[in-house]
Amino acid sequence: MDASTFEDSEVVAYMTEHFYAVKMNAESKDPIAYKEVLYEYKMYNGKGYNELAVNLLGGKMSFPSFVVLSKKEAKLGTIVGFQQPTQLLTALKGYVKD
Repeated sequence: MDASTFEDSEVVAYMTEHFYAVKMNAESKDPIAYKEVLYEYKMYNGKGYNELAVNLLGGKMSFPSFVVLSKKEAKLGTIVGFQQPTQLLTALKGYVKD
């Protein structure tokens, strides 16, 4: 998606206007600090993932996945799977209140 969907000018403009995007490698072995908690790499069902990814995805490890958080960092939902630009825009617009 880096070479396609995230290169689309409409997607870039919409995400820039309405979201603070953070890209994370769920399989990274590096610890991640978030909200004063250090999340580490652990084995889950025979595969290794960072605990933060497991937490945010509710243990449903599917890639790519997008977790949408509110401004107060409460989880609003998850968008799962490869998204074409129009698909991603439609999904993201469902989280934005005009």
